Amino acid sequence: MPAEVIDLPQAAVALHARAVVLISAPAVALLNAAELQALAAHEIGHEFVWTEFNRALQDADQERLKELELVCDAIAVVTLHGLAMDPSRLIDALEKISRFNRERFGTAINESNYPTIAERRAFARRIAPWYSSDSRRRVETGGGLQRKR
Repeated sequence: MPAEVIDLPQAAVALHARAVVLISAPAVALLNAAELQALAAHEIGHEFVWTEFNRALQDADQERLKELELVCDAIAVVTLHGLAMDPSRLIDALEKISRFNRERFGTAINESNYPTIAERRAFARRIAPWYSSDSRRRVETGGGLQRKR
């Protein structure tokens, strides 16, 4: 999926039209490569929930939007783990962007559509045993899919 750097005053990373990851210039300056990759993995997660996410936006269903953001977090965390990257970079990046934008612009008007950093961190901790046990199982079975006999 291609990425495009855009000129915005806010630090932001977003999926546009299911086709391109948009990264604002302040996000490029603020985040390191691993954090940008983590946010790109999260945004690619939106592809999997695109229809539901748009429906929740149209219905102004803030609880569903928060749930879907956490689904995208889970997709990013599992993706990063599978690539032998540190999944904690996702929360680090989200925290940096949130702090940057809040210090410069105050509370975002759509902030209630997103889980708090604390909720995201707690969620990431809750799913860690799941993806960790999956990788142990792959190691124990020799990785990949096992053929039934």
